[in-house]
Amino acid sequence: MKESLVLLLALFVISTTSFARDEFTITKITPTLESTPEIGGNKRRGGNGNDDKWLAVEVDFRADVDYAEEVTFNYYVLLLQKCYVGETTYSDVYKGRELHSVMYISPKALKKLTGGKGNPLSFLDNITVVISSKGQDVAVRSLKEIRGEWWKQVEGVKGIVLKKSETPFNYADWDYYEQIKAEARN
Repeated sequence: MKESLVLLLALFVISTTSFARDEFTITKITPTLESTPEIGGNKRRGGNGNDDKWLAVEVDFRADVDYAEEVTFNYYVLLLQKCYVGETTYSDVYKGRELHSVMYISPKALKKLTGGKGNPLSFLDNITVVISSKGQDVAVRSLKEIRGEWWKQVEGVKGIVLKKSETPFNYADWDYYEQIKAEARN
């Protein structure tokens, strides 16, 4: 009896210690509307008002681990009761208290999804971000706290929520956001 209790306690300590090594905390989720950045002096603009704005979902997070080779962020954006998902993986994440991730929805996608009516931010039902490291979820936060894991209950639409590297924002604020893992090339 005593041996099994000691073994159980040892397993508990080992499991909590391994989780602590990959400790991440999402401190804030901020959705904003942003204009397309000017690139190389390009002054041509389309649209007007909110219909030419990108939905930017910025996540502030903290890493309490000295170093993580890869950290994956899964974004779940609930807009008009439909879930849009995106994933981005960062490489070489070092311990820090003010780290940042961001993903975007394009102006044309927003116009299509909302019917081009009103401020797209008013159509947001919720946003949840899940951080994974070494195949394990290590942090979760929602913009609006609700019970349960709603993002696991719905089928998400891919291809709408874009990585920073898939947008005109790719080179903007280069040192502010974590480095997106380079895709393997053949």
